[in-house]
Amino acid sequence: MLKKINKAEKPPVTSSVLYRAAFGITFCWLIFRSYAVFRTRGLLPAVFYAAVNLIFAAGWLVLKYFVPLKRYEANRNDERAFGAWLLFDAAVYALLLCFKPETSLKSAVVILLSLLLAGLLTFFFSVRETRLIITEIETGSPKLKRDKIRIVHITDLHAGLWAGSGYLKELVAAVNGQQPDIIVCTGDIKDERLGIDCGEELTRLSDLYAPCGKFAVLGCHDYTDKSEAADFLERCGFTLLDGRTEETAGITICGCGDRDHLIKGQWGLSKSEQLILDNEYVHKTSFFLVLRHRQLVEDGQQTHFDLQLSGAKHGIALTRLLLRKLGIASGRKLKKCRQGGLLCKADGAGYVGPPVRIFCKPEIVVIDLIKTSEE
Repeated sequence: MLKKINKAEKPPVTSSVLYRAAFGITFCWLIFRSYAVFRTRGLLPAVFYAAVNLIFAAGWLVLKYFVPLKRYEANRNDERAFGAWLLFDAAVYALLLCFKPETSLKSAVVILLSLLLAGLLTFFFSVRETRLIITEIETGSPKLKRDKIRIVHITDLHAGLWAGSGYLKELVAAVNGQQPDIIVCTGDIKDERLGIDCGEELTRLSDLYAPCGKFAVLGCHDYTDKSEAADFLERCGFTLLDGRTEETAGITICGCGDRDHLIKGQWGLSKSEQLILDNEYVHKTSFFLVLRHRQLVEDGQQTHFDLQLSGAKHGIALTRLLLRKLGIASGRKLKKCRQGGLLCKADGAGYVGPPVRIFCKPEIVVIDLIKTSEE
């Protein structure tokens, strides 16, 4: 059992080939089924439906293959166009199931309603909900050596496949505009593949500036090629904390790898628990900051840290997001752990998949650590 767990240090590469194949087959099935229905309603609806699909296809091909990406700052507009195309056909099929139009006029109305719905959803999820926000948090500690330390926390950028250079330029400007003392990234800074065509996008991240240093840990996507991720982080000026600690600005920063909690060692403790316990003496006199990709606080970690910064969730808890939108649930970022210590949860700044966000805008978190008097 232990041997099997230890293999998590180098997990198999997760490929998106099967996902893309299944996605493509489902999409083609949607088009075929919808067209088959319209074909029985007469020539006009069938031609209308085919024409709309051809327009979407032409727009997607133009954006993907014929328009220089630099004109659009490489922000994956072809993926947004494809998303609108998918929404159109999904809306058509859903409306067909609900209303079962039997005449040419009703069929044409279904197509027009589907176009309107697809347009509204595309605008909302790929334009309105992708606007970067800045969340500000303030917390205090008597163990700080300075009166104030500003940390900017970014996570889940997924640069390289979905986050284009235009978006990364906006993010870098927003981060630097906060004048941070320290910048931290809690994993998934790149996507599963970088590609030679993404060099311009990735090098933008080297413009991030913090006088007291930039620190990072690896996320689950980074483990698909750990050496590539580590090399990329170093070229961007980050110090990779893969199972080790660094001191800067009078605080101690500890970095846990994304698989460290799976690797069991001495006394039944995980690799990350052991790392934190080894620095127990530091925590008594210095502010102890933990960087970890997952929003996970282990039992052996309790009472031995002051603040943990994490990401990974991407704000995908849809029920809670809807409750937050309605003002029923709290959107607070800081959570008090059972036996002390604070957990700061960020929703991430990038995209997993097409460049859309669902009721959860991309964000960077600004944490102001304020020195307080001894209790």
